[in-house]
Amino acid sequence: MKQNTEEPDYRSMNEVQLKYELIKLEKKILDITGDPIDYKHYSPFLDWCRDDAKVEAVEEMMLDRCFILNLLFDIHCTPAEVARLEIINGMLLEMTNRTYHRTAELMRALIVMKKDEMDDDYELEGKLAPRFDIPYSVLRLEDDNYYGSDFIRMAAILQETEKHKPGMTDVSCDWSRLKDKTPLATDKDLECANDLDDGYSWAEDPLRHPKLSGITICQLSF
Repeated sequence: MKQNTEEPDYRSMNEVQLKYELIKLEKKILDITGDPIDYKHYSPFLDWCRDDAKVEAVEEMMLDRCFILNLLFDIHCTPAEVARLEIINGMLLEMTNRTYHRTAELMRALIVMKKDEMDDDYELEGKLAPRFDIPYSVLRLEDDNYYGSDFIRMAAILQETEKHKPGMTDVSCDWSRLKDKTPLATDKDLECANDLDDGYSWAEDPLRHPKLSGITICQLSF
């Protein structure tokens, strides 16, 4: 008997069907990973992270989960969600700029620091990445219940699947490429200027929703 391996056509589903598929998908994910917030069994939870096949399977299901959530957002998208997204978008932009500027400040400190004779090159990397600490560290929104997702457990799992990938913001400052190696060098001189957020919106896919047209989506929100 040939098994049907076709992917579900989420776009053709209604609201109820999408929520059902979301719950079913998250159950399959937790069947692989175990409960990430059951601290008595936290070590077994981390075991799946060492199995490349399991990590790949979880990553694929997380992409499907994201797609379903985007479709539900497109259906729902209340004024409260729009207002909240605008606030979060502003926070992400501010944190991005702080990451760039802080990396530049550290490089200027390195420039004036006394050097060892063995020092011949330096490279500073600034990285902005979310960290799941405790369940309460996950941002909860008013309309979370509408989606029916187990956002807290999924956030803990996402931390494990994303930790070896590029951060939300990655800034690299390489000494050998710098033209100005003085403490007066600007953030741009130190290659630590946020050129990605230049006033144009990064809105794509679900963020191109008409209700979000008044928000200049920053690169991190995209």
